[in-house]
Amino acid sequence: MTILLTGGAGYIGSHTAVALVQAGHRVVLLDNYANSRPEVGDRLTRILGQPVAQFACRKTQWR
Repeated sequence: MTILLTGGAGYIGSHTAVALVQAGHRVVLLDNYANSRPEVGDRLTRILGQPVAQFACRKTQWR
């Protein structure tokens, strides 16, 4: 199963991503990097030995 993981580059999200991949799932990380860094996706790819898709999002205008 492919799972969209919001906040995936943060501490809890990245650890959740590892657990999900180890359980046989694919993860797609979505994060605004307010409290994390984009490099986390690259580090997860190295740790897990498989690519981890990641996307950035920004709050442009919400009402």
